[in-house]
Amino acid sequence: MPKQAAPVAPPVRRIHSLDGLRSGLMLLGVVLHSAYPYSDGARWLVRDPQRNSFFQALTQSIHLFRMPAFFLVPGFSPAFLLRRSNAADFLGERLRRIGLPLLSTLFTLNLLQTWLLQRRFAAHYWLPSGEEVRAAWSSGSIVGHLWFLVYLLIFCSMAAAGAASIKRFAASRWPTWLATNAGFVAMLGLAMACNVGAVVLNHLAPAVLNHEYLGLVDPSELLAYLPFFCVGLLLVSNEALLLRFSSPGPYTPLAGLAALAAMTVSSDLHGIAGKSLHLLASTLLVWVVI
Repeated sequence: MPKQAAPVAPPVRRIHSLDGLRSGLMLLGVVLHSAYPYSDGARWLVRDPQRNSFFQALTQSIHLFRMPAFFLVPGFSPAFLLRRSNAADFLGERLRRIGLPLLSTLFTLNLLQTWLLQRRFAAHYWLPSGEEVRAAWSSGSIVGHLWFLVYLLIFCSMAAAGAASIKRFAASRWPTWLATNAGFVAMLGLAMACNVGAVVLNHLAPAVLNHEYLGLVDPSELLAYLPFFCVGLLLVSNEALLLRFSSPGPYTPLAGLAALAAMTVSSDLHGIAGKSLHLLASTLLVWVVI
């Protein structure tokens, strides 16, 4: 009998605009961290005594959507990679591209940063003590600005655990339905409800959720970013859905202006009603901007 050829995975079209989006978010990070020492809320060791409200508004505006968008983009990767490989290969690839850079940076640049921060008042010491190094590792402070890579590894592990469900969902009729008017509204509505739910859970169980475990993971923060990663998974499951999400209609700016106005009005309100309105408006604005 003739030998049958092994099945070939369908080709995956690269979305080149995502490269531009990632680059733009990275460059906005440079702007954000450069402006922060001059903002009113600066608490870094390096900060200017003369503050400027413009830089405060700039940092708040960028911070509003930058990290949520940063977590939405990596949600595309599992859907792409799981079409061509199994869960173990996908997780290994993510560990290679996220875990190894994280570890290498911890042992080099972040170790140097820890030394600089600890020795800023004791310049006559050249080497950090073993106790200082152990404290930096045990508290998680050595991770510094790379905290988001830890969260990405957690999200990718969750995607690997649910690989079979992700493949079944992509092959079903649900992605096509999500591209319809009702499905699209339902998807974004559910994502917004999850964002609000994360805040409510944090309020109900602050001792459990509003706590940084091992200095690395804040459950309330993790839950706040999870919906963006999940929406990224959904968007790449259907090209029409992705096109709809990345092609906002004429009502999108109006929704953003309404959300901004509601945020401004509710910022001076007290009580559960005012806080709820502010939370809903800010959540809507984040999704509109993204």
